[in-house]
Parts: sequence; structure tokens; C-alpha cells
Amino acid sequence: MNKTVTSYRIHYTGQAPGGSPYRAVIHLFGEEKTGVGKIFFVDAKKIAPDHVDAQGLIIMRIPTAQYLNVVDLLRNEGPLKVRYDSGHGKAFLFSGLEPTGDGEL
Repeated sequence: MNKTVTSYRIHYTGQAPGGSPYRAVIHLFGEEKTGVGKIFFVDAKKIAPDHVDAQGLIIMRIPTAQYLNVVDLLRNEGPLKVRYDSGHGKAFLFSGLEPTGDGEL
């Protein structure tokens, strides 16, 4: 099931011994500011499977190297949606249909 993303919030985490493996987290919100997902940015070697948590949030884990690409998508594209595909065990953040040649570089 696709969930529409209308806003987001970003926070960064410090590195403490035995602490969180996440470098940054983007919280995704839908209509009426309800949470629809979270994107955790981690070192590539520490990526765990995507999933849907007990509150129904779609949880994505992406390599830290992709952070700027994801933020660019959030800032410059729309409409955006997030989806979890249980058949493949993966979550997706994606844009709606975009017209060709709309001047973006």
C-alpha cells in the first residue's frame, strides 16, 4: 500500500560507544502530520532489513552515502510516496509521474 509523504523532519545522531548505528534519521509524515515512515542512514555494512513497525511506520535503511540524494528527492520532487513490498522485503520512496523535459538538471 502506498502512503503519501507530505512533509519530513531530519535529525542527526552522534556516535557514542555502543550507541546507535544511525548517522541520521528522516521522519516522513502524511496528511494531518501522521507518521508514515522513517529512513535510517547507516554505514553500508550495518544495513538491516526494511520493515513495517508495530505503529505501521515503513522503516527504510539506506547507506549514508545516499543521504544527499534522498534529501534532494524530498526537497525537489512531488508528489512523493513510500511503500513496503512484503514480497520482496524492501521499502521504496518514490515520486509521482514526472513530465519529461521539465527543465530539471
